[in-house]
Amino acid sequence: WGKKVYSPLVEQGMVDYLLGFEMMEAARWVEFLQPDGKIMINQYRIPPPAVTMGNATYPPKEEFDHLFSCCTKNIMWINATERAQLMGNPTLAGVILLGAVAKDLETPVGVWLKVIEQLVPERFIELNKEAFQVGMNIAG
Repeated sequence: WGKKVYSPLVEQGMVDYLLGFEMMEAARWVEFLQPDGKIMINQYRIPPPAVTMGNATYPPKEEFDHLFSCCTKNIMWINATERAQLMGNPTLAGVILLGAVAKDLETPVGVWLKVIEQLVPERFIELNKEAFQVGMNIAG
């Protein structure tokens, strides 16, 4: 441990943006969102083991709506996985969500695209840029 410790830990109620790659995942972390924070949720379900074994049921979307609306009025549902599948690659869902949140942030679009160019394997760069733009378009 040094004088400065960099950590991904954030206190509850301090998160400006919460991206949920799956509905239950978003529900697990929603208490970290600050009251005027924004939550963007991929409208996608990955049933936990208890559900797949028949010991529990996956909550309907309405229950998630209620839970999230108790924490913030800034809720955006995104069919990121569905859109990514239409693009031919479901793993693009994360880039679609990234594009949606980028629409709200002050970082210029060119900076985001440059990062994609630097981090994504060359053969997937254009597809990832398209997915990023899809997310930005969804966010308005």
